[in-house]
Amino acid sequence: LWDPQVIRCNLVDRSKQHIHIEVDCRGINISFSFTVVYGLHTVADRRKLWEQLRSIHNNQQTPWVAMGDYNTFHRGEDRMVGDPVQDAEIRDFDGFLRARSMKILKHTSREYIWTNGHTYNIIDWALVNAR
Repeated sequence: LWDPQVIRCNLVDRSKQHIHIEVDCRGINISFSFTVVYGLHTVADRRKLWEQLRSIHNNQQTPWVAMGDYNTFHRGEDRMVGDPVQDAEIRDFDGFLRARSMKILKHTSREYIWTNGHTYNIIDWALVNAR
């Protein structure tokens, strides 16, 4: 998908819930880290993901983008229709954002990105660090 003479990708870490790589864009002398996320479906199952992302953050030396399906909410307004979002569904994600100074990138696509026909949710996120 890319010319390895121009863009070099190095796998650093992976688990059931993430793949983390270092990207080196040789022609323009830019390096950054990129993590693809797929959060498991329960708060308890995602706790390992938060541990792994904290570990990645603690070792960051370059700008970092972490994006994907986190399967979690940032605010109560991230679910339209259906049961209200509970504090436990927000706590870990919010704590990660605050403790690590990560920012959510704004999206320009549909407002609600996941539905089962009865609830509409925002559960996909693109995060960046402040480096």
